[in-house]
Amino acid sequence: MTTEEYDTDDIELSQLNDCYKKYGLFRYRVIWLAFHPECADCPAGIIIAYRGPLGLNFSLMENRIELILNKDLDKTQGVYVSSQLFKQAITAYSNHYPINYIPLIANMQTKSILTKLNIEFVRVYHKSSWINKGFEPWCRHIANFFNMLEKSLRPNKESDHWEKK
Repeated sequence: MTTEEYDTDDIELSQLNDCYKKYGLFRYRVIWLAFHPECADCPAGIIIAYRGPLGLNFSLMENRIELILNKDLDKTQGVYVSSQLFKQAITAYSNHYPINYIPLIANMQTKSILTKLNIEFVRVYHKSSWINKGFEPWCRHIANFFNMLEKSLRPNKESDHWEKK
């Protein structure tokens, strides 16, 4: 919850996206929640579509779909809920997405459901997440990088140039 910042008010990463927009980039996520077909108050699954610029992360995991299903669903319900969630999540990639596949992350218990939906299993992916406090040097490095980038994009001032004597 904490590392992915699902427990914040900005669950769709709007503030982060605003920062990226300053540099002509984007970074956001869209979330859909499905409820159990037989119980309107019972979550059946969630799908999260992450969008970001290609190339910032070589594994393409900044552009992924994450599927989480309620463990109490039977296989038929799981197939139905997953297919409905996928229909929604794919819309997040319909605008200028240059490759013909979208990486999907799901747990191994969901594998048989994904097979029923003709989704190809490629590999096991071991995800590692760092919270900001544990990764402060990297965060400072990125902040400094963006500060330097921002300075380089500003119009030059006379005081920014070396003077010849």
